[in-house]
Amino acid sequence: NIGLEKDSPVLAIGGFQFQLSNKPILNKENEDEKNFTSELHIPLPGTNGPRPRLSSGAYHLNVLQDGTYVNMNGLQNVEFSEGCWEMIWRDRAAAGLIVCGLKLNQDARRNDMVLEKGNNY
Repeated sequence: NIGLEKDSPVLAIGGFQFQLSNKPILNKENEDEKNFTSELHIPLPGTNGPRPRLSSGAYHLNVLQDGTYVNMNGLQNVEFSEGCWEMIWRDRAAAGLIVCGLKLNQDARRNDMVLEKGNNY
């Protein structure tokens, strides 16, 4: 609820599990390397942003279990694909952040809350 008003609607997704892989995703800088793949992934703010030198590069993210939520129609599945992650640092910072990106295959709706299909971070 960070940054939301006190009574803002929330769409809680339960049971979603993923694993950060150590398998890098192919990009134009490492296309000659072995053990890299060129599978689809969504753009990441570090790897595909203005300062890629501050990123670890994109790695695979494996979805182990899809998430669920309950709306007026009962239990609904939330399916993600094209998962990836990276570690990004701020200039001259001692610590970084892990950023995960996943593509939501269809809208998730509950009351007034909508998690739109497409890229989610």
